Amino acid sequence: MSGLLTIILNPTAGKGRARSKIGHIKKFLTRHDISHQIILTEYPGHAAEIARDCAQQGKCRIVAAGGDGTCHETANGLLSAESSEKPLLGVLPVGSGNDFSFGSSLPLKLEESLQLVRRHEKKPIDAGFVRIDGGKTIYFLNGMGIGFDARVSIEAGKMKHLKGSLGYIYGAVKMLMLFPDPPKVEIEADGHQLNAQPHLISCMIGKRLGGSFLMAPRGDNRDGLFDVYITEQFKRLHMIRDLLHFKKGLQDRLDDTKFYRVPRLRVSSPSGGLAVHADGENLSTDAAYVEAQCLPSALNVMC
Repeated sequence: MSGLLTIILNPTAGKGRARSKIGHIKKFLTRHDISHQIILTEYPGHAAEIARDCAQQGKCRIVAAGGDGTCHETANGLLSAESSEKPLLGVLPVGSGNDFSFGSSLPLKLEESLQLVRRHEKKPIDAGFVRIDGGKTIYFLNGMGIGFDARVSIEAGKMKHLKGSLGYIYGAVKMLMLFPDPPKVEIEADGHQLNAQPHLISCMIGKRLGGSFLMAPRGDNRDGLFDVYITEQFKRLHMIRDLLHFKKGLQDRLDDTKFYRVPRLRVSSPSGGLAVHADGENLSTDAAYVEAQCLPSALNVMC
């Protein structure tokens, strides 16, 4: 796809540091004679609107400049657009976590990422979608979670002043202190049936969440499958142990954690109460039914 390079930049990403990168980005693109525009997002959902409009016009190439939230919104705009072409996404990682770039083997430094924008190379990657209680389709690039990690993401989002993975660690500590009982659920993982009361259901396309937790150490966003971990733990001290294993990517050693590699996942709770996130964005705190499906090679990424 040729056309105007459109940078969708979230000025609040990276605890506000993203705005200070605008001058450098402009200077680089101008120096290399790359026709471009930089559009600053102004409210939640704005990146998705911009990306959807551009994709439907078919006259621009889209680059998300921000963190995982900006990538999440931009991807939702691209994947929901009515377009005959497979979406193409570039990334300038100027956010806090940059977990999508990490899991996609993309550069984590701005200068290296800008070099990719100059090239015309791309690779296909998977995406996923999730529907809650039969509602609208939400796409995600990196991961979806139910339970503990979703509630951690909610708490982390409140700590706007904490940088990088510190907000996620704060959220994890707070939830360990509260440690609410999870609802009983029925889980269907592509034919595998499970009745459980798990604190954590992690459904990953990529590898990492929260800037430092390796939720799927063997995650591959080009294999067409989710890496799903289900942890059923009722003791606070054991949950602390489990989280340390997840942080290091050693959860396969845990006897209270099950692993599945599947293209789809369904979770239902007769009593509701399911907290759900996608790419760290809060979707619900009281869901009763969650379904997710992997979309193989759903979009291309500049590489």
